[in-house]
Amino acid sequence: MNPGKVARLLGLVVLFVALMSIVGQFYKHVLGHDYLLGFVPLFDFNGERNIPTWYSSSMLLLCSVLLAIIAASTARSGDRYQMHWKVLSATFLIMSADEVIQIHEQMINPLRAVLDLGGVFHYAWSVVGLALVLAFVLAYPRFIAHLPTRTRRLFIVAAGLYVGGALGMELVQGWHDGLYGVDGVTALITTVEEVLEMSGVVVFVYALLSYMSVIQVYAKDADANGLHG
Repeated sequence: MNPGKVARLLGLVVLFVALMSIVGQFYKHVLGHDYLLGFVPLFDFNGERNIPTWYSSSMLLLCSVLLAIIAASTARSGDRYQMHWKVLSATFLIMSADEVIQIHEQMINPLRAVLDLGGVFHYAWSVVGLALVLAFVLAYPRFIAHLPTRTRRLFIVAAGLYVGGALGMELVQGWHDGLYGVDGVTALITTVEEVLEMSGVVVFVYALLSYMSVIQVYAKDADANGLHG
């Protein structure tokens, strides 16, 4: 499997979904057609159980599977970071499920009531999101440092894109929606948010596939050395 070809294909899918969503939101907020034979909700980034949702969930599940394969490989070789790979795989599995069942959105009202949050924390689940990101930042620096340089850079870019969308733009949206309510600007913010998230996942898939090809080469070299030893 060629990592570059896979990434280009996924990038085209993201571009297509984003363009369809923009067209749908144009019809909804400018022309006043919020259904259009089902086209608008089908590609609405702010909707549920539609094409963007299922695409995002599927890509996060793919990341979980790839991470599980790497975790299994590192477990066989006795790699000291095998648990880090396993935790990442489990995390992406949960994220995949969350895209469909919207666990984080169900936290908003209870957290908002308990913590009395507003402003950028209008969508109160982002507090939990920031705490989880901080936990990963504290737990994973050595893991990131041990990766090959190219893989490490790709991981950092992927994380920056995804977190920038999922949390960064969510904070912007919370500030806007808290002041002005949900409107056309919300749709624009959501589009940027989702495109950043999807782009981050594309980069991450590319990074994982590239890393898998590297460790396969290492495994072949080790086998060859064993045979010749």
